[in-house]
Parts: sequence; C-alpha cells; structure tokens
Amino acid sequence: MIFRMRFRIRVLSGPLAVLVLAAGCGKKQEPAPSNPAPTPAGPRASTPRECFESYCAAMRTRDARAIWALSSRKTRENALAKCREWGARAKADPEFAKSLRERIRLNGDPASMSPEEMALDLTRAGIERDEWSPGVLLETKERGEEADLVFEETDRAGTKRRRDMRLVREDGAWRVD
Repeated sequence: MIFRMRFRIRVLSGPLAVLVLAAGCGKKQEPAPSNPAPTPAGPRASTPRECFESYCAAMRTRDARAIWALSSRKTRENALAKCREWGARAKADPEFAKSLRERIRLNGDPASMSPEEMALDLTRAGIERDEWSPGVLLETKERGEEADLVFEETDRAGTKRRRDMRLVREDGAWRVD
C-alpha cells in the first residue's frame, strides 16, 4: 500500500508530488475546504486513454497549467491546503521561506504567493526535475467513475518500468487522482 501510494504520488509526478507527499506526512490531514478548488481551464479528457495521452503531452511540453487541469479535485484541494499552510509558515519564518524556495526551486517568495500561484510553481518545478517519461499505455481497467491504467515509463537512463495511474471521472472529464 505504501509503495502504491508513493508511486501514485510519483506518477502525479514531479509536478504535484512535493505537495501531495508533504500533505500526507507529519500533520493530520485537514478536511477539504467547504468551497472546493474550482476546475481550472485546460484539457478535458473524455476517456481514460485521452487523459493519459493529455497528461503525457503536458509532461513532454512541461505545461504546469495542463497538469493542474488534469488533476482531480481532491488532488488540487490537498495541494492548495498544503500551499496555504506553507505560505502562512513562510510569512512567520523567513528561514523556512528561504529553505522552501531553495529546496523546491520556487520562482517567487512563498510568503507572498497565493496558494494557487505556489501550487502552479511547485508543479512547474516538479516537471523540470522529473526524471521519467511516460510511454506506452498497456492496460486500462475502467470501473464506473474510476479507472486504473498500467503503462510503461522510461527513465533518463533508458530503463523501462511498468507503472500504474489512478484516474477519476469528475464533471464528465477524466482526471489523474
């Protein structure tokens, strides 16, 4: 289970991995806000395969906004909650802000960024660091509003691995969960 959870985070990928990992560590998860993260403009996938292909294209073109738009509501809400927490901590602790900026390679000052700006910047930083390339979709198991995909990825050294990706259907579009 831990491997699968860590892997899902890795697949969501460098992009949001930092946020999702941090959101699950240490502190107890806060409940989602009553006004959920609005669905951003961007690619809308009508099938699991289309979602996977759009995600791969966004990774190849390093399009953080498309990755964000292809992410599930739950993933975006968790990321925004973590960014709110980090932003508040960065305002109170300049050393934390400096550390966050350096470790994650943020383009801006986390103490003055909105949660949305920070989440997009973290997504961009994750894509730039990412060391894998999604490749061939091997299998799709669709179960109503959820789907599990199996695909082959290739790392920078050329090593191929089989991986999985969980998708959910929200508002008629498939998203990476």
